[in-house]
Amino acid sequence: MIPTGTATIIAMTVINKVPKKTGTDPNELEPTSCSEVIAICGFHEVPKRKSNGLTKSKNRKASNKIETVTAIVIITPIPAVADNAKVPALSIFLLVRKFMKKFKENLMRKIRLFVAQNNLSKGTTIKLCDNDFDYLVKVMRQKIGDIFYVFNGLDGEFEVKIVDIEKKNLRAQIERKISDLIKSPNVTIAFAPVKNVRTDFIAQKATELGVSRFQPIITQRTIVDKINLERFRANVKEACEQCERNDFAEIFAPKKLDKFIGEDAAKNKIFILCDESGQAQKASKVLPNIDFADREIVVLVGPEGGFAETEFLQMRKLQNLYPISLGPRILRADTAMISALTLVQEFL
Repeated sequence: MIPTGTATIIAMTVINKVPKKTGTDPNELEPTSCSEVIAICGFHEVPKRKSNGLTKSKNRKASNKIETVTAIVIITPIPAVADNAKVPALSIFLLVRKFMKKFKENLMRKIRLFVAQNNLSKGTTIKLCDNDFDYLVKVMRQKIGDIFYVFNGLDGEFEVKIVDIEKKNLRAQIERKISDLIKSPNVTIAFAPVKNVRTDFIAQKATELGVSRFQPIITQRTIVDKINLERFRANVKEACEQCERNDFAEIFAPKKLDKFIGEDAAKNKIFILCDESGQAQKASKVLPNIDFADREIVVLVGPEGGFAETEFLQMRKLQNLYPISLGPRILRADTAMISALTLVQEFL
């Protein structure tokens, strides 16, 4: 599925180029402007055009086969471009469909799956079942001979071809290797677990931002002291497949904060503390002065309610701790995580 942001960019690119007049070839375009434009992009099945020039559609369920990839552009109103003639919505609709067709082809070529199988190489046979089987066969409607891509977080990424489909599983064979393993930055996110929905969000977004390790930490104000590691791993897997990284982040069991920062290995790490107390400097003043030098970077994000004062005192005793401010407002834990990771990676 094309992300919403990408679909919006496509729509806005297309609607800024419309035919000079009614009946003009969609390939012969020139820029113009619209007084108000509402663009709705996505995967839709479009019925006959209504008499008023606007097209309505009914969203298809994700489990259905993608037969038609189209976009709807509703222009209301649009000024005359030439000869006092308004450009019909259908003309732009056809143009957008042409663009979306290419995106469908790219989408079908970019099916990626993480497989928990070691020693992948050309000629290796892979067996897929359960959720991966359902996704390939029931959602993406893959058939024998179709191509998709796999990675295992160790050996790189491979192109595979489906050779057999049974009732509950399929077999695919690796055709060729398309890329070596690309390791993400040496960054660990140490976060206090929150409610399930926000923990899912942390898993997905931190993976997209290139985190190498997840370390849940238990603090004095932590409300949720457990984490569903299987569910967390599933979210990381899905995010890896979507964002096209071919390594896989490590996920550790929860630890108490004092134990985590008191380990011997902690002396060789760089701790970036998201400090909501108001005593820290801006990240732009702190981060440029740190010598990361291939050391592990740990971003510490507190729980709902923040770190306790005693925890701040304990962490500030670390010589390799760098507190940073994320602004004058108090952020949610997941928002703070995204902000901190974005800032840190700017200097790696």
